[in-house]
Amino acid sequence: FKRGSKIGWLAITALPEFSASQLENRVKTMLKTRHDVAPDDSSGVRSWNSEKEFRKVESLFWAIKALSWFVGLMTLLAGVLGVSNIMLIAVKERTKEIGLRRAIGARPSAIVIMIVQENIALTSVAGISGLIAALSTLSIAGRILGDSSQMMGRPSVDLNIAIWATVILVVLGLVAAIMPARAALKINPIEALRME
Repeated sequence: FKRGSKIGWLAITALPEFSASQLENRVKTMLKTRHDVAPDDSSGVRSWNSEKEFRKVESLFWAIKALSWFVGLMTLLAGVLGVSNIMLIAVKERTKEIGLRRAIGARPSAIVIMIVQENIALTSVAGISGLIAALSTLSIAGRILGDSSQMMGRPSVDLNIAIWATVILVVLGLVAAIMPARAALKINPIEALRME
Protein backbone atom coordinates (compact mmCIF):
# COMPACT_ATOMS: atom_id res chain seq x y z
CA PHE A 1 0.00 0.00 0.00
CA LYS A 2 1.74 3.15 -1.22
CA ARG A 3 1.94 6.59 0.30
CA GLY A 4 3.06 8.57 -2.70
CA SER A 5 6.34 7.07 -3.87
CA LYS A 6 6.91 5.19 -0.59
CA ILE A 7 5.44 1.88 0.49
CA GLY A 8 3.54 2.47 3.71
CA TRP A 9 2.81 -1.10 4.65
CA LEU A 10 2.59 -4.60 3.25
CA ALA A 11 -0.09 -7.23 3.81
CA ILE A 12 1.26 -10.77 3.63
CA THR A 13 -0.65 -14.04 3.98
CA ALA A 14 0.83 -17.47 4.62
CA LEU A 15 -0.22 -20.72 3.02
CA PRO A 16 -2.24 -22.95 5.39
CA GLU A 17 0.68 -25.34 5.99
CA PHE A 18 2.99 -22.53 7.21
CA SER A 19 2.93 -20.55 10.45
CA ALA A 20 2.37 -16.80 10.02
CA SER A 21 4.73 -16.14 12.97
CA GLN A 22 7.62 -17.91 11.21
CA LEU A 23 6.83 -16.08 7.96
CA GLU A 24 6.76 -12.77 9.86
CA ASN A 25 10.30 -13.31 11.20
CA ARG A 26 11.64 -14.34 7.77
CA VAL A 27 10.09 -11.34 6.00
CA LYS A 28 11.37 -8.89 8.65
CA THR A 29 14.88 -10.37 8.42
CA MET A 30 14.80 -10.15 4.61
CA LEU A 31 13.54 -6.52 4.62
CA LYS A 32 16.14 -5.47 7.20
CA THR A 33 18.91 -7.05 5.10
CA ARG A 34 17.71 -5.42 1.84
CA HIS A 35 17.29 -1.94 3.35
CA ASP A 36 20.39 -1.90 5.57
CA VAL A 37 18.49 -1.93 8.85
CA ALA A 38 20.34 -3.30 11.87
CA PRO A 39 19.09 -6.79 12.78
CA ASP A 40 18.42 -5.75 16.40
CA ASP A 41 16.54 -2.54 15.42
CA SER A 42 12.93 -3.31 16.40
CA SER A 43 11.49 -0.05 15.04
CA GLY A 44 13.22 -0.21 11.61
CA VAL A 45 10.71 -2.74 10.29
CA ARG A 46 7.56 -3.08 12.38
CA SER A 47 4.82 -5.66 12.03
CA TRP A 48 1.48 -6.77 13.35
CA ASN A 49 0.56 -10.44 13.21
CA SER A 50 -3.16 -11.31 13.17
CA GLU A 51 -2.39 -15.01 13.72
CA LYS A 52 -2.31 -14.53 17.51
CA GLU A 53 -5.73 -12.86 17.49
CA PHE A 54 -7.06 -15.51 15.12
CA ARG A 55 -5.80 -18.27 17.46
CA LYS A 56 -7.65 -16.62 20.38
CA VAL A 57 -10.90 -16.50 18.40
CA GLU A 58 -10.34 -20.06 17.17
CA SER A 59 -9.80 -21.33 20.73
CA LEU A 60 -12.95 -19.48 21.84
CA PHE A 61 -14.99 -21.23 19.14
CA TRP A 62 -13.38 -24.57 20.09
CA ALA A 63 -14.41 -23.99 23.73
CA ILE A 64 -17.98 -23.13 22.65
CA LYS A 65 -18.12 -26.31 20.54
CA ALA A 66 -16.78 -28.43 23.44
CA LEU A 67 -19.34 -26.86 25.79
CA SER A 68 -22.12 -27.56 23.26
CA TRP A 69 -21.08 -31.24 23.05
CA PHE A 70 -20.94 -31.49 26.85
CA VAL A 71 -24.38 -29.91 27.31
CA GLY A 72 -25.80 -32.06 24.48
CA LEU A 73 -24.42 -35.30 25.92
CA MET A 74 -25.63 -34.41 29.43
CA THR A 75 -29.08 -33.64 27.99
CA LEU A 76 -29.13 -37.00 26.21
CA LEU A 77 -28.02 -38.74 29.40
CA ALA A 78 -30.71 -36.98 31.46
CA GLY A 79 -33.34 -37.96 28.87
CA VAL A 80 -32.22 -41.58 28.86
CA LEU A 81 -32.28 -41.72 32.68
CA GLY A 82 -35.81 -40.29 32.57
CA VAL A 83 -36.87 -42.95 30.07
CA SER A 84 -35.22 -45.65 32.22
CA ASN A 85 -37.19 -44.49 35.26
CA ILE A 86 -40.43 -44.42 33.24
CA MET A 87 -39.72 -47.97 32.06
CA LEU A 88 -39.07 -49.09 35.66
CA ILE A 89 -42.48 -47.72 36.62
CA ALA A 90 -44.03 -49.41 33.56
CA VAL A 91 -42.46 -52.74 34.55
CA LYS A 92 -43.80 -52.35 38.10
CA GLU A 93 -47.29 -51.57 36.78
CA ARG A 94 -47.15 -54.55 34.39
CA THR A 95 -45.95 -57.02 37.02
CA LYS A 96 -49.05 -59.19 36.61
CA GLU A 97 -48.71 -59.24 32.79
CA ILE A 98 -45.00 -60.12 32.95
CA GLY A 99 -45.73 -62.79 35.57
CA LEU A 100 -48.46 -64.27 33.35
CA ARG A 101 -46.08 -64.34 30.37
CA ARG A 102 -43.46 -66.08 32.48
CA ALA A 103 -46.05 -68.55 33.85
CA ILE A 104 -47.21 -69.64 30.38
CA GLY A 105 -43.63 -70.28 29.27
CA ALA A 106 -42.07 -67.02 28.05
CA ARG A 107 -38.31 -67.25 28.25
CA PRO A 108 -36.39 -64.62 30.22
CA SER A 109 -34.72 -63.51 26.96
CA ALA A 110 -38.18 -62.80 25.45
CA ILE A 111 -39.06 -60.57 28.42
CA VAL A 112 -35.71 -58.75 28.14
CA ILE A 113 -36.15 -58.27 24.37
CA MET A 114 -39.65 -56.86 24.94
CA ILE A 115 -38.38 -54.32 27.50
CA VAL A 116 -35.36 -53.37 25.34
CA GLN A 117 -37.53 -52.90 22.24
CA GLU A 118 -39.96 -50.67 24.13
CA ASN A 119 -37.09 -48.66 25.60
CA ILE A 120 -35.35 -48.18 22.23
CA ALA A 121 -38.67 -47.25 20.58
CA LEU A 122 -39.36 -44.67 23.29
CA THR A 123 -35.88 -43.09 23.17
CA SER A 124 -35.80 -43.13 19.36
CA VAL A 125 -39.18 -41.44 18.98
CA ALA A 126 -38.27 -38.84 21.61
CA GLY A 127 -34.82 -38.25 20.10
CA ILE A 128 -36.00 -37.96 16.50
CA SER A 129 -38.80 -35.63 17.59
CA GLY A 130 -36.23 -33.47 19.39
CA LEU A 131 -33.97 -33.47 16.34
CA ILE A 132 -36.83 -32.42 14.06
CA ALA A 133 -37.82 -29.66 16.52
CA ALA A 134 -34.19 -28.41 16.65
CA LEU A 135 -33.84 -28.41 12.85
CA SER A 136 -37.16 -26.56 12.51
CA THR A 137 -36.09 -23.97 15.08
CA LEU A 138 -32.75 -23.42 13.31
CA SER A 139 -34.51 -23.09 9.96
CA ILE A 140 -36.88 -20.47 11.37
CA ALA A 141 -33.95 -18.64 13.02
CA GLY A 142 -32.08 -18.65 9.68
CA ARG A 143 -35.08 -17.09 7.92
CA ILE A 144 -35.50 -14.45 10.63
CA LEU A 145 -31.79 -13.52 10.58
CA GLY A 146 -31.73 -13.47 6.76
CA ASP A 147 -28.72 -11.63 5.34
CA SER A 148 -27.62 -10.36 8.76
CA SER A 149 -26.17 -13.81 9.50
CA GLN A 150 -23.56 -13.64 6.70
CA MET A 151 -20.62 -13.09 9.05
CA MET A 152 -21.38 -16.07 11.28
CA GLY A 153 -23.17 -18.14 8.63
CA ARG A 154 -26.68 -19.54 8.67
CA PRO A 155 -27.47 -21.63 11.76
CA SER A 156 -27.47 -25.30 10.83
CA VAL A 157 -26.77 -28.82 12.08
CA ASP A 158 -24.09 -30.94 10.47
CA LEU A 159 -25.63 -34.17 9.10
CA ASN A 160 -22.79 -36.27 10.62
CA ILE A 161 -23.47 -34.79 14.06
CA ALA A 162 -27.20 -35.51 13.69
CA ILE A 163 -26.45 -39.13 12.74
CA TRP A 164 -24.00 -39.52 15.64
CA ALA A 165 -26.53 -38.04 18.07
CA THR A 166 -29.10 -40.58 16.88
CA VAL A 167 -26.62 -43.47 17.23
CA ILE A 168 -25.62 -42.29 20.72
CA LEU A 169 -29.29 -42.02 21.63
CA VAL A 170 -30.01 -45.61 20.55
CA VAL A 171 -26.92 -46.92 22.39
CA LEU A 172 -27.90 -45.01 25.54
CA GLY A 173 -31.43 -46.40 25.11
CA LEU A 174 -29.94 -49.91 25.17
CA VAL A 175 -27.96 -49.08 28.32
CA ALA A 176 -31.04 -47.55 29.97
CA ALA A 177 -33.01 -50.74 29.27
CA ILE A 178 -30.72 -52.80 31.52
CA MET A 179 -32.31 -51.74 34.84
CA PRO A 180 -35.97 -52.21 33.78
CA ALA A 181 -35.09 -55.55 32.13
CA ARG A 182 -33.37 -56.76 35.32
CA ALA A 183 -36.39 -55.65 37.35
CA ALA A 184 -38.67 -57.60 34.99
CA LEU A 185 -36.53 -60.74 35.34
CA LYS A 186 -36.76 -60.58 39.13
CA ILE A 187 -40.54 -60.88 39.01
CA ASN A 188 -41.67 -64.18 40.48
CA PRO A 189 -44.51 -65.52 38.26
CA ILE A 190 -46.45 -67.05 41.17
CA GLU A 191 -46.22 -63.89 43.31
CA ALA A 192 -47.16 -61.75 40.29
CA LEU A 193 -50.29 -63.83 39.58
CA ARG A 194 -51.41 -63.44 43.22
CA MET A 195 -51.25 -59.63 42.94
CA GLU A 196 -54.57 -57.76 42.80
